[in-house]
This record gives sequence, C-alpha cells and structure tokens, in this order.
Amino acid sequence: VKFWAMASVIRARFGPNKVLLRRLLGTGSLPIHENRPDSVWGGGPNYPKGADLLGKAYMLVRDEFLLSLVGMGKFRE
Repeated sequence: VKFWAMASVIRARFGPNKVLLRRLLGTGSLPIHENRPDSVWGGGPNYPKGADLLGKAYMLVRDEFLLSLVGMGKFRE
C-alpha cells in the first residue's frame, strides 16, 4: 500500500512540472536508487540490504510517463 501511495505522490509531483519530468525521463532505462540506509525505501549499491522501494517507484512512474508519451506520439528516441 505504501509503495502505491508513494508512486501516486511522485506522479502528482512530476506530472505537472516539466523540468522535473524531463529530468526523470532523462534517466532513460537506467536504474534509479534511493541511496540511503533505509531498509524499506533506501537501497542501491551502497545499501544492498534495503528494498529500495523509492527507487522502484521512480522507475515505475518514469515508465508510465514514457508509455503515455509514446502512445501520444510525443516521444522519439
């Protein structure tokens, strides 16, 4: 439940903000990590024991935005 709530917050924050959205989309297909020692939200190479749910939420939302742009014909590689 917390994961989906966080994904909704990211969508709401990045969707209307073109600068943030461009930055998020600019990561392409690279992994995104919340690089801090939090067992649920943090993780990544420096904290491999974390679930990295924040990084996963960012990647999910990024992929959703990319798919919607492709569907509208507004994204070209």
